[in-house]
Amino acid sequence: MSDVQIHSTAIVDPKAELGAGKVIGPYCVIGPDVTMGANCWLQHHVTLCGPTRAGSDNKFYAYCSIGQQSQDLKYRGEPTYLEIGNGNTFREFVTVNRSTSSEGKTVVGATSEAMQMLMDHEWPGNVRQLENAVYRAIVLADAPYLQPHDFPSISGVAAPPPEYQPAPMPAPSASAPAEGGGQEIPVRILDGRGHLRTLEEIERDLIQLAIEVYAGHMSEVARRLGIGRSTLYRKVREQGLDGLVKGETETSEEEVAA
Repeated sequence: MSDVQIHSTAIVDPKAELGAGKVIGPYCVIGPDVTMGANCWLQHHVTLCGPTRAGSDNKFYAYCSIGQQSQDLKYRGEPTYLEIGNGNTFREFVTVNRSTSSEGKTVVGATSEAMQMLMDHEWPGNVRQLENAVYRAIVLADAPYLQPHDFPSISGVAAPPPEYQPAPMPAPSASAPAEGGGQEIPVRILDGRGHLRTLEEIERDLIQLAIEVYAGHMSEVARRLGIGRSTLYRKVREQGLDGLVKGETETSEEEVAA
């Protein structure tokens, strides 16, 4: 805790990790499992609970409550975390709780350019306009931290177009042997160029796969596919898969005719 100025009335847990150049004002409370970078400033009556990790050059004004346990009704005591980026300002009475998301982490912060842009804007709609702008940016943002293009109405900067990167997909035949005995054989959804195959092509491969997996037992194939036997036989004929059906062709024709 070198070069850390701690007011005599502040309470800092010995397990907290504080970077250099920090100023901790009167009646602040920093609990265990709190890690803070260099040059952070806590005004007074600021509470930081953990597990929380904050970057450098953050400012916490009076009566901030950061890293408290989640208030969500879905919370059942599972591990949660709070991560704060660099150069953020938390104004008076701001409360940021830990997450109950699937990742168990709340991420707070913005790039320095975005933060400066928000501070320089006049906000004619006062705090409600700011709240709505930030909420919209959080919902639509893809990056961990907010950037100027996340506020297009303020910055005039459009978001960069997403790069199309089709996921590489193997192109195994539906009749390929399964590896590891019971391992499921995938049916290709995308073609070699990364585009969706037609429903008819996917259906044909799925029916072919089911016939092979269940060794031509059509009653079981129909049950697993969730269709009737007559419907299955009709699709087999339409898809040209008659050769895979052994010993049931005549029966199938009678069922369809019926």
